[in-house]
Amino acid sequence: MDCARPAEDWSAGYVTDVAYMPGFYHHQTPGFMALACLLNGFEPPPLDGITYCDLGCGPGFGATLMAAADPAGTYVGVDFNPAHIAQGRRLIARAGLTNVRLIEASFADLAGSTAAALDLPRFDVIALHGVYSWVDETLKRAIVRFIDERLSPGGMAYLGYNCYPGWTNAMPLQRLLREVAARQAGDSAHRFQTAYTVARALHEARAQGLLDKTVFEALDKELEGGNENYLVHEYLNAHWRPLFFADVTADMAAAKLAYAGSADLLTNFSQLQMTPEQRALVDGLPDRVLRQQAGDYCTGRGFRRDVFLRGAVRLGEAAQHDRLRQIRFVNPRVDGGQSLKVTTPVGTAELELRLYGPLVAWLREEVMSLGALLDRVAAEGVTDRSPVEVAGMLAGAGLAVPVYDDPSPMVVERVRRFNRVVADLPLGQGEVKHSTALASALGRTGVFATLFDSLAYAALVDGADETPEAMADAAWRRLRTRGEALRHEGEPLLGEAANRAALIENFTPMLQQTVPMWRRLGVL
Repeated sequence: MDCARPAEDWSAGYVTDVAYMPGFYHHQTPGFMALACLLNGFEPPPLDGITYCDLGCGPGFGATLMAAADPAGTYVGVDFNPAHIAQGRRLIARAGLTNVRLIEASFADLAGSTAAALDLPRFDVIALHGVYSWVDETLKRAIVRFIDERLSPGGMAYLGYNCYPGWTNAMPLQRLLREVAARQAGDSAHRFQTAYTVARALHEARAQGLLDKTVFEALDKELEGGNENYLVHEYLNAHWRPLFFADVTADMAAAKLAYAGSADLLTNFSQLQMTPEQRALVDGLPDRVLRQQAGDYCTGRGFRRDVFLRGAVRLGEAAQHDRLRQIRFVNPRVDGGQSLKVTTPVGTAELELRLYGPLVAWLREEVMSLGALLDRVAAEGVTDRSPVEVAGMLAGAGLAVPVYDDPSPMVVERVRRFNRVVADLPLGQGEVKHSTALASALGRTGVFATLFDSLAYAALVDGADETPEAMADAAWRRLRTRGEALRHEGEPLLGEAANRAALIENFTPMLQQTVPMWRRLGVL
């Protein structure tokens, strides 16, 4: 993540002594961004041979994963923290990738002649996750200037950012944590813990400005999940400010960008976001920006994943439906993970079983275009379904992912090499935590992977027989060689027998469910 670099303090109020966590967010992939455009009737850019820039990339894990799955694309990550860039470059070198590079630079460094000196291309996609609500006004202007100069006509920009009104109740706590932490000694993690102890004590003493228990429950959940580094960056950054959608849209207009839609795909369907009474009021407002802003008030949204287009071209309904029918999908779920329920701001909705049940089952067996799916289900008596609704529900609910042409053996092998490097990174240290993502050659996206997934993947790629026992033997040898062990309730498991038993217990269902999914998606 980025900030300015005055001579006396290059961090300029941003946390630099605690590294930001590597992460992968499928919303930032070109396929999901393009789908968001099509669902809202806009023409996305072509996705083959794409040029992609991740601003504030942290360790660059997302850009590197996408580059591994897309050898024809060019990927660039920019971050001002040299520790992030060094960490990411180690991963790139180990994976042997040549179509991704990470650049140490402040956003203020990227305009004009400096960008030319860095030999930056014009980009089809520029993405920022979290960054825009974490920097001061000077750097916001630098970001907009960079997008204006470097985003190609027809290109997409992704902005994921904290927004109002969802953060309203947390603002007093955020300011208190930052003020208390600023007066403490030690590193940022220690200062955060001290500040949070003070804040929680005030909350328990019924301080009137800190009565909202849901805010503390959310932080407690993050701490229990081992996400302390995230909280340090989220709450101790001097320039952190949630934003209003209308203000972000006005900023992007200065770079000739127009709002296309949300990469959080279900958000594009107002019937899932608002009550009928709310929708009637919001739909009566005079323009799209105001309707989006009012919708945020109805849902209490605290994070947006917006896609903008530079030179937005509207598609007619027939062209929109034709484009959507051509998209190919595959089911990314493991067997038994096919719930048709989706959680929305207005409650839980259940997708129509006689429509989505067969679609999900067919996509587990083969890759199919949306048109072929709709034609097949129509032959069974389910007709008159909008391609917009079906594509949005399938992908938005995580029941399908858009995919590209079948990958060549070279691409599959390239992805396997990258995934093997990821699986071999130290457990819970440095490059990855106990969960990460593996690249999919078919979807040019990532698949969430737990600690046991990483251990199983490494064992299989290294040639272990596909039995829980053989995979457990390989995984235990790896753990023992590295001086590591599995943990249960925070404590290490002692001895070979306990570790092998835990590995076998987890690998048994994985061979039936996860491994077939990996092969379906070109992960393995």
